[in-house]
Amino acid sequence: MAAVEAGNPPALDEGEDPPQLKEFNERYFLFNWDEENEKVEIPNEVVDDVDNDWVLTKELKDEMIE
Repeated sequence: MAAVEAGNPPALDEGEDPPQLKEFNERYFLFNWDEENEKVEIPNEVVDDVDNDWVLTKELKDEMIE
């Protein structure tokens, strides 16, 4: 197709049809996609993510923030 668009069509033998782009079969693609790829599991949102590696009192935490 790129050669034809560029103005240089390929030489064809007598009676030979030009190459055609294959038709996209969405149903077949989606069936194979589901078979080959696992469903993505999205975990629930973390409500309160607190980093407890270094335990601080509320006063020390407020001091550090200021």
